Amino acid sequence: QEIGLDINFRSVGAVLQVVDATAEQMGPTTLDDEGVPEHRPNRRDDAGAVTLWPPVQVAAPEGNADDDDGDEPAHAPAAEIVLAHKVAETIAGWLDPADPLWLPARGVPVRPQDILVLVRSRSGFSNALVAALHVHGVPVAGVDRLKLTDPLAVNDLLALARFALQPGDDLTLAALLVSPFCGLGHGQLFALADGRKGALWDRVRDSTDPAAMAAAKWLRDVLALADYSAPYEFFERILSGELQGRARLLARLGEEARDAIDAVLDQALAFESANAPSLQSFLAWIEADDIEIKRDPDAPLDAVRLMTVHGAKGLQAPVVIMADATKARKAEREAPVLMSFDGGPELPVFVASRKGLSGRLQTAIEAADHDAEREHCRLLYVALTRAEDLLFIGGAIASNAKDVPEGSWYHLVRGAMESLDAEMVDAPGWDGTALRHATGVPKPRRAPAADLHPEDATTLPGWVDGPAPAEARPPRPLSPSAIAADDVAAPPSGPAAQAAARRGAALHSLFERLPDIVADRRRAVGEAWCAMAVPDLDGAALTQTVLGILGDPRFAAVFAAGALTEAPVAAVVGGTVIAGTVDRLLVTDDTVTIVDFKTGRRVPATAEAVEPYYLRQMAAYVAALARVFPGRRVVAALLFTEAPALIELPDALLALHAPQDELRLNPGPGGPIFPA
Repeated sequence: QEIGLDINFRSVGAVLQVVDATAEQMGPTTLDDEGVPEHRPNRRDDAGAVTLWPPVQVAAPEGNADDDDGDEPAHAPAAEIVLAHKVAETIAGWLDPADPLWLPARGVPVRPQDILVLVRSRSGFSNALVAALHVHGVPVAGVDRLKLTDPLAVNDLLALARFALQPGDDLTLAALLVSPFCGLGHGQLFALADGRKGALWDRVRDSTDPAAMAAAKWLRDVLALADYSAPYEFFERILSGELQGRARLLARLGEEARDAIDAVLDQALAFESANAPSLQSFLAWIEADDIEIKRDPDAPLDAVRLMTVHGAKGLQAPVVIMADATKARKAEREAPVLMSFDGGPELPVFVASRKGLSGRLQTAIEAADHDAEREHCRLLYVALTRAEDLLFIGGAIASNAKDVPEGSWYHLVRGAMESLDAEMVDAPGWDGTALRHATGVPKPRRAPAADLHPEDATTLPGWVDGPAPAEARPPRPLSPSAIAADDVAAPPSGPAAQAAARRGAALHSLFERLPDIVADRRRAVGEAWCAMAVPDLDGAALTQTVLGILGDPRFAAVFAAGALTEAPVAAVVGGTVIAGTVDRLLVTDDTVTIVDFKTGRRVPATAEAVEPYYLRQMAAYVAALARVFPGRRVVAALLFTEAPALIELPDALLALHAPQDELRLNPGPGGPIFPA
């Protein structure tokens, strides 16, 4: 079947209606020069909604920038911090088991992994949102991409290495004492550090406080590893050994710290592969490189995902939040303009001011600005179409702003929803009312599978925490085609041979597809498939060849209704695993019949004239099937489509080529099952 690319299998009708209306707001050719066709939702009747939260607006402190659209971490303005906490509080309410958010198209409550939060860029708001989610107890995977030295888990691991190299570094030791590794409070640290005359490490070792004594013992074990361990071994033994460093970090920092921890171990291995395994050199190396961590967005993790719109291309989620949609697109004021002179390559042109320009320079600036505007709209399209069931849109605006910036994502979507006559609804936790467009009838609510039988919950078995036993090495699988070298004589591959190979592959595909189709439709379907898959071949002739064989009474058993197509076969024969795929397999109460198609133009006259290579293949299949179906007769045949001719292979002939001489291929006598 030909399925149009305008059919959307991801999103419900409500989301796609807002997408189409937003495309109209942006202009017919903004996203594509030929216009954007109207989306046809495959989930038209599934319930869903798009909700536009009221923008957050609070007074910003003096000297704080109102927006930071760069990729570097920055401090979020006050309004964005308030927005981050509102979003986090809303998500926490959705995940409350007592009153969760229900997915209307599925009838189940939302889970953390069902929620995807999209931001325009990795800025201060991203960090503020991660912190707010932690405050409200929401499991979060963190941002999708960040500098290796930014996560707290990485800083704690590097501080551990610095302490191992120099225990007299009081500042590093102080950071370790209040880290998840040692767990001291700031009051305990102050009691240890205040009024001391020597090094902080001496004070910790001499302390009688139980918490400080436990920390001192843990740190002494770390020092014992430093002198004899390479960087990877040093960190891995601390994280996974008796010191349980990984468990301590995850208990304090959450599961999102796991990727950062693994990244440090990966970098340690990479360092050791190219350098002398020195802990001091590794510290200098990792701090000098600007290494970036990229989290796998498809990795299974029971947590809310936070990523940029650009990084979310190709992903989807039942619930999507566009958290900072009120930002206006910033014009490029400092970037150079790329221009070509006299047909040469593009060169950067730096301008002090973009005002009052004319001629080619002004034209180039306007073209670049137009391209940036189109990219701004394309990213909006990407963000909107990530949502499967529910889409929420919000943002923050400056304290002196009267409305969201014109041309912002929020402004475009609001205009689209107003054109759809969206309704005003209450927005608990938000200042004002929300705009909501919903379609479909919600499905009845049902409990998630994990909550259906809570009495069935059991404790973990003992083998979970123990080392895995040594695995037995299974026999190596052997394909029947690899039992012996292919000794079938063939001329060098030329244009005629290549055409014959394409013809044979097409015939093979038709034999797979046409037998299961009603007889009066086979010709139309076969010719249609040939027109799409092999337009350079004579589809009518190919189809006629296949139909002639299918309609021949001699081959009725091969293409019977109960026969299997491309059936996998696997069995252990004489200690060897034989695994392969047969073209046709028919299993009855007393007989197993296998047929392999051969599309070559040379057709042997008798079974004895068949190439030995083919005989060894079929003998292997027969041996395997004799193991799978003990007590039944196994019959093998080759169907040469060129003649056509069906050649049954006698038991005695196959026994000469069997993979095991002592194997009895057929348990009982029997004559030919195919008519002459």
